[in-house]
Amino acid sequence: MQPPSSSGRRKLQKKIEMNSSYPSEVQVVSIL
Repeated sequence: MQPPSSSGRRKLQKKIEMNSSYPSEVQVVSIL
């Protein structure tokens, strides 16, 4: 079973993917 933190990161990644206007650097920082 994966910890809740991993699921939260997946949700953040999905939101970031939908907002393609942000640059890749911002995506990495937000995921971290």
